[in-house]
Amino acid sequence: TNRSLWPTIRARIYDSAEEGNTIDGGRSFWFREHGADLSLSLNVIHKTTPSVVRTSYRIGSRYRKFKRLEKEHPVITERDQSVGVFGEMMFSRMPDSAPRDMVSGWGQTVMLSHEEGLSDFGGELPGYNTLVYVNQAIPSLIKHQGFELGAIHQNQYGDISYDRNMCIPRGYRDGETAGGLNLRKNLMFSLEYHFPLWFADRGLGVNLFHINLLKGSFFVDYGAGWDTSFNF
Repeated sequence: TNRSLWPTIRARIYDSAEEGNTIDGGRSFWFREHGADLSLSLNVIHKTTPSVVRTSYRIGSRYRKFKRLEKEHPVITERDQSVGVFGEMMFSRMPDSAPRDMVSGWGQTVMLSHEEGLSDFGGELPGYNTLVYVNQAIPSLIKHQGFELGAIHQNQYGDISYDRNMCIPRGYRDGETAGGLNLRKNLMFSLEYHFPLWFADRGLGVNLFHINLLKGSFFVDYGAGWDTSFNF
């Protein structure tokens, strides 16, 4: 058994713009968000044969400051910043498989994350965001092809609309009223089929220009949202 530990400290400062953040009543204005976060992560490889089994952990704190881009509708200054703590945990198992296989045998991935907005330390927007994700790889009867079956659930509460791109069916926006995708709880199932088109493995050297693989995928997503009682 090969055991490896990789502790990492990360710091990030960002400046972004987004439409429809739900602070200040949930109206669809453009917001500018200044933010910074500091985190400690630990990656652990538990074994490498016959499957690579690893876990990762991350804890940290995050600060957000909001500003509305439309000057005629400023953000309420008493409710324009968030201070929060967050944690993430991921488990994955990747069975040994051929390099050309599109999925890793019967591999699994499980991820859990939670962020809590505080009302202390200058925080003015309390709330929370919880995310649970499960993925199962399924080999196909056709060589090198395979399926991925996934399920993800997100539950958020408070005055910040946390990023929910992972749990919204592809082709939809998180503000869609159809299917309740704009509500605070979401559940989505997805099925993908991956297949190779061309194992090229050619080019001009390895670093200058190189084509390794062309592949295709089919997918279907099914998801909905709700506020109080479950209604899928």
